[in-house]
Amino acid sequence: MARRPPRASSVTGKRTNGSNGATRAATPARGIEWGKLARPRTASGRAGQGSVPIGAVRSALARAGTERMPFLTEMVGNRLGATARLRVELVWERPDQWIFRVTDARDGDATGLALRVARAPGLSARVARAEYQHLRTLYNLDPSMVPLPLAGGVLHVQRPRAAVLYAYLTQWLEGFEQIGFDASGDLVVGRDGRPEKIAAADAQRLRARMCEVLARAYDPARQTAIWPIDPRAGDFVARRDGDDFQVRLVAPRGTDRSVPPARLVALMREPQWEVAGRRVALAPVDPERFEDALARGFSRRDGDPERGRERARRYLSAYEALRRGRARQSWSPARNSSSTSPR
Repeated sequence: MARRPPRASSVTGKRTNGSNGATRAATPARGIEWGKLARPRTASGRAGQGSVPIGAVRSALARAGTERMPFLTEMVGNRLGATARLRVELVWERPDQWIFRVTDARDGDATGLALRVARAPGLSARVARAEYQHLRTLYNLDPSMVPLPLAGGVLHVQRPRAAVLYAYLTQWLEGFEQIGFDASGDLVVGRDGRPEKIAAADAQRLRARMCEVLARAYDPARQTAIWPIDPRAGDFVARRDGDDFQVRLVAPRGTDRSVPPARLVALMREPQWEVAGRRVALAPVDPERFEDALARGFSRRDGDPERGRERARRYLSAYEALRRGRARQSWSPARNSSSTSPR
């Protein structure tokens, strides 16, 4: 049985001490050693309107051990040690989110934690909150799909004007790097902070692994899929594993509750994103590799490789029938999304 992630923490000024219900004040903030806060690798797109300056987020994090954000101090203490001196470094940014790495400054080899902070109140904050909840759900389903979600809560920013953001902590996936696209539209994987183009065969393996994760996360009974995603923006990370890759979904932005089998395939096979002036799809070019990816994902959910293979073929047949016009229904791969993800 999958290990359940920690419960979401309260953001009040006190926390429970043990099982007797007694409460005590949140631990005072630790000292923080700041790493680089200059602009790191950036996902495609610009910061959304109302984005909070990074300096204001830094000031808010420096106060995060107070009653404003007790989960940060509590979870960092539990994972890194009660006497840790925190090193916080900005490693990635999306148009709607900052991603920091939190480590113990005394131990350069420490794995650390990932801290993701919404860049603006309102929509960005709601997306971050939804991501954290989806991570909890997916981790309960299969811990190999996503990082371990630890805690989430509000972060109060005081300048240039008062704002309430949302932030959450996850396990830092050591050795994993963001998947993305370069300016020419080729798939890249970041290495030591510098995205590098990969071989064509490796790119097809990565595409297959990303499709496998989405197939594993699909709920056929409710016809619910994790969607939208944006592979341009670091939603997936990868680590080489021999001749193949391990892939994790780190930013499940939302769910779409209107995804019949043919549409699930279409979301992966049809171009969904624009990169370097051309539309790109997620699925590998090779139909057999794509079928294998779906079969692996379905098999992990069903616990039966034969059923997984049979379901992959049924879904692909439904998609081909739809393409040929034998299914006379009105549909669009992008319609009916229930996510609050910014476009």
